[in-house]
Amino acid sequence: GFFFFKQKTAYEIAQRLVGSEMCIRDRYQRRVHGIHFMKKKVDAKEIRKLKEQRYHNTGEVHFIRSLEDLHEVCANCMQSVKIILEYESKAKDLKKMPILILLKLEHTVFKFLRHIQTVYSRLDSKKKSKDVAEEKKDVSESNGEETICVPATCIVLETYAKILTTVVIDFIQFFTKEDEGHVISVLAQTARLEMLNDHILGSAMKASDNDVFYKPPESPEWTLLYDGKYVKVEKVESKAFEKKYAEFEQDILTFTAAASKGLEKKEISFSATLSTALNAVYYKVFSTKRKQQAEFFLSCPNPETATKMMNMLDSKYTKPILSLVMPSIEVNKRIYVPKLLPKLTVANVLIAEDLSKFVVKKPPASSPFAEDILTFDPGERYAEYKEEKWESSSTIYVTHKMKPLPDNYVKIRIISPEVLPKDRKPGQKPVVKGMNCDRILIDIHGGGFIATTTRMHQTYLRKWAKECNLVIFAIDYKLAPEAQYPVLLDDVWQAYFWIITQSEKQFGINLRTVLLAGDSAGGNLTMALTLRTIRSNFRVPDGILMGYPALNLSLNAFTPSLLAAMDDFILRYSFLNICLNSYIPKESDPKKDPYLSPIITPDEDLFKFPPTRIMCAGRDPLRDESYRLINRFAVLKKDAQMIEYRSFPHAFWNLDIMFGLSECKFATDQAIKWIGELIAKNEVLIPAAPKEFEVNFQFRFLLIILIHSLPLFAIWNLSLIHISEPTRRYAISYAVFCLKKKKP
Repeated sequence: GFFFFKQKTAYEIAQRLVGSEMCIRDRYQRRVHGIHFMKKKVDAKEIRKLKEQRYHNTGEVHFIRSLEDLHEVCANCMQSVKIILEYESKAKDLKKMPILILLKLEHTVFKFLRHIQTVYSRLDSKKKSKDVAEEKKDVSESNGEETICVPATCIVLETYAKILTTVVIDFIQFFTKEDEGHVISVLAQTARLEMLNDHILGSAMKASDNDVFYKPPESPEWTLLYDGKYVKVEKVESKAFEKKYAEFEQDILTFTAAASKGLEKKEISFSATLSTALNAVYYKVFSTKRKQQAEFFLSCPNPETATKMMNMLDSKYTKPILSLVMPSIEVNKRIYVPKLLPKLTVANVLIAEDLSKFVVKKPPASSPFAEDILTFDPGERYAEYKEEKWESSSTIYVTHKMKPLPDNYVKIRIISPEVLPKDRKPGQKPVVKGMNCDRILIDIHGGGFIATTTRMHQTYLRKWAKECNLVIFAIDYKLAPEAQYPVLLDDVWQAYFWIITQSEKQFGINLRTVLLAGDSAGGNLTMALTLRTIRSNFRVPDGILMGYPALNLSLNAFTPSLLAAMDDFILRYSFLNICLNSYIPKESDPKKDPYLSPIITPDEDLFKFPPTRIMCAGRDPLRDESYRLINRFAVLKKDAQMIEYRSFPHAFWNLDIMFGLSECKFATDQAIKWIGELIAKNEVLIPAAPKEFEVNFQFRFLLIILIHSLPLFAIWNLSLIHISEPTRRYAISYAVFCLKKKKP
């Protein structure tokens, strides 16, 4: 195909693929999106405006495109391709640009032309199949390889058109004034075109026309989401915020440029951190150099350098800076716990062991009867752990630092505004008045599966703990690429099992309420862990909270917001590739495994999920999968809510700090509010037991048996038998509580 196209002129290619009337209205007047390229001098303001445009409109959720729109955008793309090939040939002849960049661009453009040919081939096939169906008066499904989703294909080609226009502008400016910056820009645009060619356009053509994003706002799907109060959109509309956001974006690009230079051939060390700081000062002054270096690195990053750059923010050299922006907390300690369950592997991860016999439901703290029972002692089942050297005979965790961390241990950070009950000294007064240490939140941090630890995420975890009177267990799972799927899932599953079975024994926490939270990659693991608890008949969390979760890990699964990764300054498409390639082994398929892509969780499992709260960002490439998930919850009539912060970027939970975006405090306050709601939903208040109930032991014993075995029958009988009204109210309240909290 490459040599076939090379023998033809660009005009002949365009004419053969699209048709001269549609593609090139005037052969001699070269016009791309309103700019005349025949002139040597082009309006500088217009060019700057075009080059600064986003490749994707992040505020859009309704993508209504027609067949005419598709034809028009194809024509614009072909016009740009014709001009690019002419300039590329000219640059090759004059030897003014590196030949490898030109060959790469030429190969990418020819690959795009083949995609255009496929688009028109599928359009013809779709038209023929529609005509045949109309003749037979029967609409039948066509072959999946021949179908095409017009709206999805159109918006991808719109992104192509913008990128191709930028390449044309770069060529014009390069020939007007030779500059290295335009060469780097051509390389960056070529990398974007490669991403579209390899992963996005093909999956967009195969997308479903029935997807919610291609439906009008008045459609039943959107009406259900907005009128049913499942989705709420928040937007900060102020020029001051947009200015602050633009400055913040430049600060991130400054760090990217500085760190990519400072860590190029070094490990994370004091000298590398110092070098990065000095580079940051240089790039802060010379903005043009900053843009060139950041664009060059983000276009084709070295995976090792990219991972080190993300981990630098969480290194011991940045720890003093993080300490300045974090609120103080009473308890912040690390423990290392043993794995008590069989290890999850690729071979057995989809097989769930029934663990219902290991947990007995605990009564509320205000209950006057039914002692707390734990029927599972890990030491009895796994004798090998008895030989481990524990800190003392009564504890089953280690507090001294374990480096390197053994495979059969998981690191957990405990954050609490109050000293844990079993850690209190005799006579020690509580720090927080009225805190019973019976509510916990288990957090799974983000970082693309390859970077960061719980240390960096304390910026918001400490606020949650103090405002909600929670004990937080933050899990430090092992990171890819050294540990691939399902090792990370195994770590959080083993840690969750240990926390549920050992918290009361080790720390005096009776687990009245258990919440689960996670952001980004941690949101993916939060969904996967909840699914694991459901399929294993283990204690399911009482509520889950997710921030901008990564719900689909397939590189070839298209959503419109994924196009934002073309120029996103936090989650660029090249970083997405590195994260997914590092985490997913070759033998696993994210299109079929719900533990990898929770968005494909079957309805029968999704129906068993606890109350769910989701936050997503309008400027986030991962946003649309959250819309798909909340749409599925809405169809199943589940207790679920989602807020889209349309003005925020990915990772906004971490930005409510001194040097971040102060507006992100809205999200922190909302998370605290949601956590309080989830706690209130789980805890049923029971009135104090009347004296006659405490005295009448025989009646009390019979009533306990009846309530625990048949709560509905007990409620019916309590309304008939002759007892005092206070006793009746108390007994019915407790029966309702048992009914709501009853586990499978």
